[in-house]
Amino acid sequence: KSAVITLQAVQHVVEARAIARGWPAAAIRTDMPQRNAPPRSGIIPTVIHMSIRDYNSLKPLQALSLAAWALQNPRHTIHLANDTLVRQLFARHYPDLLPTFDGLPEPVERVDMWRYMVVCKFGGVYGDMDTFPLWPVAMWPLRATLPAAWASQHDSQAAQAGSSGSSSSSTTTNATVRLLDLVSQSALNGPPPGPHVGALIGWEQFSVAEQKYFARPYQVVQWVLAGQPGHPLMCGMGPRIARFRTREQAGEFNDKGWHQYQRVLECTGPGAWSDAVMELIKGATSLDTRDP
Repeated sequence: KSAVITLQAVQHVVEARAIARGWPAAAIRTDMPQRNAPPRSGIIPTVIHMSIRDYNSLKPLQALSLAAWALQNPRHTIHLANDTLVRQLFARHYPDLLPTFDGLPEPVERVDMWRYMVVCKFGGVYGDMDTFPLWPVAMWPLRATLPAAWASQHDSQAAQAGSSGSSSSSTTTNATVRLLDLVSQSALNGPPPGPHVGALIGWEQFSVAEQKYFARPYQVVQWVLAGQPGHPLMCGMGPRIARFRTREQAGEFNDKGWHQYQRVLECTGPGAWSDAVMELIKGATSLDTRDP
């Protein structure tokens, strides 16, 4: 039987590790966030949303994931929702979608629907409980100037190495140190100023070996996503899922031959999410999603 860990134990470890390295750590809360930015304000709030069924029975991987998000993002607040809080979002803020939420046959579908709508309501970042941020959120491309900051850092280091005749290994080491300094500064102080993005999504790395598990040839990940409060991409997912369920209950998909896993992908998972993303950017790109 796998060991279980309490949320309190994770909080103690996070606090001790943060103190040891002289950094703060993100607060981990078990309540519903308060909106701190108006809809489409141009800001992705410093909030991270995660969910767990029971606060007192985290699996080791879940505990490590939660600790990693907290330690990597000291300026953020993590709101960890259990099943009660997940449902409360719909009861309190989306009562028209509550029957759809309650009627979803699989628990994973209810968490899928919640992740879109909690970011719709409050903005911020959503992360699955088995994900690990390699970079602080402040280093993500949340501002239009961030890629330029990275390029400037790299080019400056390369120019210095070229003028001094440094070896390639030394150049790499120095550049890495400088980049880690930039990561630390951004984690503590936030990204450089510049225009904010409205939503941040990621694409699955295409692999022929894994394509059979994809709902779409080009699939958008939904194990991590970020957006401003009120962004139409996230906010449109609740009604989209409701429409799917209406059509499903009317028998429109009976001839699809979907297995249970495939049905989830199409109803609330990466299939539905990828379609929503591509519909939003349709006409703004020449990307052909039919044939990778």
